[in-house]
Amino acid sequence: MVLDETTSSLVPADLFIQPGDQPPIVTEDLTPQMLTLYRKIGIFAHEEPVRRVASRVQKIDPAWIHPMHGGSFKRELAPSFYQALREQELAYDGMLRGRELPIEAHAAY
Repeated sequence: MVLDETTSSLVPADLFIQPGDQPPIVTEDLTPQMLTLYRKIGIFAHEEPVRRVASRVQKIDPAWIHPMHGGSFKRELAPSFYQALREQELAYDGMLRGRELPIEAHAAY
């Protein structure tokens, strides 16, 4: 992640990802789509580290968030994203990059 303090802009890598073709500036809550994508493609294996990062980002309170994938959004929309990351399931759900793993692979986790 990168924080530009002069513009109060956060570039959070895959945190706050938004699937699909989004406008340059997002004004709607896309957290259900974000969480579904996280669970399906397996970006995050565990929820707790993501929850800690979301809380830290919220304390920084950037004016703008510029996700690696999707549109940018202002701080007014950010609380819905923070809340979703802290309270909803987002970890790997048995799929890897959208494909179900064989039973043997599940045992390794």
